[in-house]
Amino acid sequence: MITQQSKPCELSPVVVMPLDEDISAQELPPYDHLVLYTHNLVKGGCNGVRFSARGCPKEELRQALYDTLQANLGYIRHQLTPKFHYSHPTHTLSIPTTEFFDHMRQASYPNTPQSGRSVATSQASSSTCSPSPSPAILPHGLRSPSPHAKAVFNHSVGGRDDIEITAKLFLLSVGDADHGSTVADSTLTEYVKDSLGRVLGHLGVDAIDHFLVSFRGFKITDTIADDNEASKSSGTPWPIPFHQVLTVWQALEAAHREARAKHLGLCEFNQAQLNDLVTHPAVSVPPESNQVAKLVSCCSQLQSLLTYCQSHHIDVQSNSDPSDILNAQDLEPILQDFGLDSEYSPPVPKWVLKYSVLLKHRGILVNKGYIVYTN
Repeated sequence: MITQQSKPCELSPVVVMPLDEDISAQELPPYDHLVLYTHNLVKGGCNGVRFSARGCPKEELRQALYDTLQANLGYIRHQLTPKFHYSHPTHTLSIPTTEFFDHMRQASYPNTPQSGRSVATSQASSSTCSPSPSPAILPHGLRSPSPHAKAVFNHSVGGRDDIEITAKLFLLSVGDADHGSTVADSTLTEYVKDSLGRVLGHLGVDAIDHFLVSFRGFKITDTIADDNEASKSSGTPWPIPFHQVLTVWQALEAAHREARAKHLGLCEFNQAQLNDLVTHPAVSVPPESNQVAKLVSCCSQLQSLLTYCQSHHIDVQSNSDPSDILNAQDLEPILQDFGLDSEYSPPVPKWVLKYSVLLKHRGILVNKGYIVYTN
């Protein structure tokens, strides 16, 4: 039974630790795209874990981002140089580096053999502040799962079949009226491919068990206000143009056909929206799950949704993540503390990917984190 949702928690100030040295923007290369990988919130000792227990995803993410930047750009303890990876062709700055995650895996599971891979890096395509493994490059600049990462990951939990990986993609700039424009369909497809490729490479696996997508502005309530809708399909109110939803879903279907995402799901879709998508002639892989907020079980919208999902074999799951999990106003002050803000325009997060790794036979969460992409 789905119970009443608790009162939303208010955003608390990020727990700021003093830096050993000031961060200067001159120490980091100019970038067009910024990708932030948080540490493992389960084992990394992040302050954000306490926000997770309180059911505050926004606070959890903000704190995890600050902790990641402080650990990699803050010159703390034994880390004397900043950790980042820079791609010259795309002007993409990634924090932290692949090498950092390989080190963290080895530190967590020291019995795993070290990799014999070369640490040579092509200076023509990328650069780091310290040597890092040379990964295979896939289309869209994605990194293929390295043999070392796979070995560490598999040996650490007893094999890939013993773990369940869930990834949830928050598309934050779809129908972005706040910034005066909407995202092109081709860009949305790239967001799906890029986010999926990054989490696969980060975790060192070939496929995600459950891949869900969350669109900003979707929320199931007792009534749906027609005056805020951006477009309609078959008379159904949509917070964003329906063709954008369809474009994203077709990108997920492509990942499913490639065996990179085994099960697909949505967030906060009501019955009419689900039906429009499922019955569309261009859709060949229906969603298997739909995450909804913790509403009162007698809510008319929820009752009809439960009935519809049961008849279409769609699992309804409880959800506490807001669709606008990160915005520019929350991200900008964090980046400013580390010299990553822009003098021309504030950073705008385009997507956030939240992932979790569950040890199935024991029901233990062994890994949890976020990947954030911003311009």
